[in-house]
Amino acid sequence: MKFKSVNDTLNDEQNKLSLVNKVPALFTPLTIRNVTLRNRICATPMSMYSSRDGMASDFHFGHLQSFALGGVALVMTEATAVTPEGRISASDCGLWSDQHIRPFARIVDQIKSFGAIAGIQLGHSGRKGSCEVLWAGGESLSDGKGGWPTIAPSPLAFGNQIWKVPKEATIDDLLDVRKAFIAAANRAVKAGFQVIELHFGNGYLVHQFLSPVTNKRSDRYGGNLENRMRLALEIAGAVRETLPDTTVLGVRVSVSDLVSNGWDIPQTIELAKELKALGVDFMSCSSGQLVPRSQTNAPALFTPITIRGVTFRNRISVSPMATSASEEGMVTDFHLGHLQGFAMGGAALVMTEATAVSPQGLISPTDNGIWGDQHIAPLARIVKEIKKYGGVAGIQLNHSGRKGSCKTGWEGGATIPDEEGGWPTVAPSAIAYDNETIWRVPKEATIEDIEQIKAQFAAAAQRAVKAGFEVIQLHFAHGYIVHQFMSPLTNKRTDNYGGSLQNRMRFGLEVAESVAKVIPDNVVLGARITVSDGVRNGWDVPSAVEFAKQLKPKGLDMVDCSGYSGLTPYDPNNRLTDSYAVQLTASERMQKEAGLVTSVIGGVFSPKYANQLVANGTASMVMLGRAFLNNPHWPYHAADVLGVQQMDLYPKYYGYAISGQ
Repeated sequence: MKFKSVNDTLNDEQNKLSLVNKVPALFTPLTIRNVTLRNRICATPMSMYSSRDGMASDFHFGHLQSFALGGVALVMTEATAVTPEGRISASDCGLWSDQHIRPFARIVDQIKSFGAIAGIQLGHSGRKGSCEVLWAGGESLSDGKGGWPTIAPSPLAFGNQIWKVPKEATIDDLLDVRKAFIAAANRAVKAGFQVIELHFGNGYLVHQFLSPVTNKRSDRYGGNLENRMRLALEIAGAVRETLPDTTVLGVRVSVSDLVSNGWDIPQTIELAKELKALGVDFMSCSSGQLVPRSQTNAPALFTPITIRGVTFRNRISVSPMATSASEEGMVTDFHLGHLQGFAMGGAALVMTEATAVSPQGLISPTDNGIWGDQHIAPLARIVKEIKKYGGVAGIQLNHSGRKGSCKTGWEGGATIPDEEGGWPTVAPSAIAYDNETIWRVPKEATIEDIEQIKAQFAAAAQRAVKAGFEVIQLHFAHGYIVHQFMSPLTNKRTDNYGGSLQNRMRFGLEVAESVAKVIPDNVVLGARITVSDGVRNGWDVPSAVEFAKQLKPKGLDMVDCSGYSGLTPYDPNNRLTDSYAVQLTASERMQKEAGLVTSVIGGVFSPKYANQLVANGTASMVMLGRAFLNNPHWPYHAADVLGVQQMDLYPKYYGYAISGQ
C-alpha cells in the first residue's frame, strides 16, 4: 500500500477547499456605472395589467418585493408607459405624471431593503396599444369602449380586423414621444430607480420604426437602416444626456422579427454599436412579436435573414463543391441541373464551386472560370434558375496558388507536367505543396504578380455581378493562394507581405478591399477562411478572428468558417485539435467580436443539430455539402424533422403535397 505524504494530504485538502469556495459564474457580482448587482439573475419585466390610471398598486409592491427576497440581483418593473396613449391596455403602469413617482418609490425602497437593484422599463405601445388585456382576448378597444387613437411609423394594423389601423406618426408626434421618454426617465430617477431600460422590442413603437416590415416611410425616419434606427438613437441619446452618470441605461431589442425581410441580427448588431457610442450600457435581447405569433412559429433554421437587402429564406446554404466538370472554365448543363436541384429543394443560398479568376489560378484544367466575358452568359443562365426557385445565387472566387496545375482528386491530384498541359504556379514563397515529391515548386510572387492577382479578383467580381450573383465569396481557405500568404508555414517572405501577422494578412485584406470597391452596395461580400492550420506554428483561431475584424471595415459582410486546412498534406501525427470544434469557436467569436454574419461547414447532417447551431448563436447560417449530395431536398427533410407547420416554409414545389390537400 502506498501512503500519502503530508504534502499530498495538504494538497488534497486545498483542492477540496478550492472546489467549495469556487463561485459559479451565475453568482459572481457585476458592476455597471458603480451599480453592483449581487449576481447575474434578473427578474424580467412581466405585464400584470393591474394598474389604475397608471398607478402602481399594492399588488405590484408584493409581487416585486418577492423577487428581491428570493435573491434576484435586478428586479425590473413591467413595461411602463411614457404617455397615456403609449399604454398597451388601460391597466398598464405609467410614468407620464409626477403622481406616479411616489407609488414607485415605495416599491424601490422595498426592493433595495432586500439587497436588490430596482429597474424600470419605459415604453410606448405604438400600434399595439388601446387593446384589452390578454385574458380578455387582447383585441383592440373601440373608442366607444374606452379605446384611444394609436400611432405608428405607417398606417398598418398589427393583425386582422380586430386591430385598429394606427395613424402615421408626424414629426411633431415623434418629438412629443422623445420628450415623453425623457420626462419619464427623470421621474424614474426621482423614484430611486438605478436602472432604466428603454423598450425598443417586442413589436412596440420603436421596434415598429426599426423594422422594414412595419416602417414604410419615405422621410428621414424610414427606408434605409440608418433612417429606421433614427428614432431609437434619438430617444436613447436624449435620455442618456438627462440621466445622472450613476444611472444604468439599457434597451430591450427584438434581435429578429422571425419573418421574411424583417429586422434581423446583423441590423441589431449595428444598432448596438450606435447605442454603445451614445452611452447605453446593456442590451436585453428578445425576439419576435412584431407580427402575430401565427406568422412567426418557424424554428431558428427556418427564419429568414437579410444582408444588404438580400433576403435568404432560411439559414441553409449549399457549400461550394468542386465537381471539375467545366470545359475551358465554362460551366455546362451538368452545373445547371446540379445547382438548380438544390434551389428546388429549398436551400436559401446556392454557391457555385471554386471559380478561378485567371487561367493560372485554376486548380485543375476542368475547374470553373470567370476570367473572361465569355463566362458570363453560361453563369447567368444558372443564376436565373436558382432565383426562379427562390434561392439566392452565390459564387466563390479563387486563385489556386501553389496548388494549381494538378489533376482532379479522382485522378490522384498530383501536378500535371508541362508536357501534359501543366502551367507555372505562383505562391508567396517558392515552397512546393509536398516538398517536391509529386508537386511542382511555385514561383515566388513578385509585387507585380500580387497587383495582377488583386486586379483579377476585382475583374472577376464585376463579371459575377453582371451574371446576376447576389453573393460573392472570396476563397481565403483550404491552402489556396490567400491562405498561403496568411500562414507562416507557407509564407517566408521578408517584405511587406510576410513576417508579422499584419504583413501576412495584407494580401487578403487588399483583395477584399479591391473587390468591395467595384461591386454594388446590394451585393453581399463574404470570404471562406480556414480558422486553423491544425498544426504547430501555423495559422490559428486568434489570427483568424483578428483577420475577420480587419476584413469587416474593408467591406466584408460574412465569413464562412472552415476547419479543414488543406495547406499542407494531411499528417495524422501532426494534428493539434479537432478541426470541426475550432471552427465553431471561431464562428461564435467572429459574430461577437467582428460583427459579421457567419456560417460553418463540415459535419452538419442532422437538422436538429443545424437548428441548434443557429438557435444558440454559434453560427448565423450552416453550409452543407455532403448532406446535399445525399439529399438535394435536405431542407424539406429538415422542415419535416423540426415540425414546421407553415407550408410557405417548405420548398415551394412540395408544400401542397406535404399538406395532404
